[in-house]
Amino acid sequence: MTSETDPLIPSTTTPPRELTFLERARRHLSEDVSIDQSVAPLALQCALTGLIDSVSWSTAAVWVAFQTGNMVQLSMGLASTPPGPHFQIRAASIAGFMLGCLVSGRIVARAGPKTRARCAGIALAQAIVIALVVVLSVTTRLGAVEPATVALLAFAMGLQAVSASRLSSAPFATTVAFTATLSSILSDPTFPLLGRQGGLRVLSVVMLFAGAALGQLLVDSPQIGSEGALGVAAALEGVLALLWAVGHGQLEERSAMGSR
Repeated sequence: MTSETDPLIPSTTTPPRELTFLERARRHLSEDVSIDQSVAPLALQCALTGLIDSVSWSTAAVWVAFQTGNMVQLSMGLASTPPGPHFQIRAASIAGFMLGCLVSGRIVARAGPKTRARCAGIALAQAIVIALVVVLSVTTRLGAVEPATVALLAFAMGLQAVSASRLSSAPFATTVAFTATLSSILSDPTFPLLGRQGGLRVLSVVMLFAGAALGQLLVDSPQIGSEGALGVAAALEGVLALLWAVGHGQLEERSAMGSR
């Protein structure tokens, strides 16, 4: 005999299956990152730009991220007879950067512009490429200032350039060209009393400055040098990948806002 509280028709629904660890990890990595909660990795990208470019300029007089300067210097070298002494290395930097942008654009198109997997994967790829440069510099006659190694560094920065530009974060829209960032700061009607967006632009410039200063200090250190400085950059790229992988997602941000 059934009681009055028992349902007339027995439920045929089954409780949801608990996701496996791999399924949870896949779902986590496929979620879009929360840009508002990603200040730390975005700022670290700016610092890494300064660090890596300071190493390349100090050791080879070539940029691997700031390609505008390379383009002007390359054209000046072409106009010289014979071409300037840094012609090959600047051409290698531009070519490597362009290839990195091309590859990063394809990755973004397939994996999505803001997924944790894409952001962390790009940073991890950069770490591997920079670590490869360190290994080549230490174990072969290819120094950190050779065209091949400079092209690899520029390739890593090309990966970052497209990755950062597709995140829809105005203050960190680019981590490889800060002329536009400076013009945005100084043209802000509220300057010098900047709002959050303006403050984040200032932070990006400060982090670039700090990264460049750190890079120069490491290069000038007899115990560290250019290879050690790039080793630090590779390690920081690994930290960046971890920050993207475990950072706040958009679903978590919506849940937190809904619970208020």
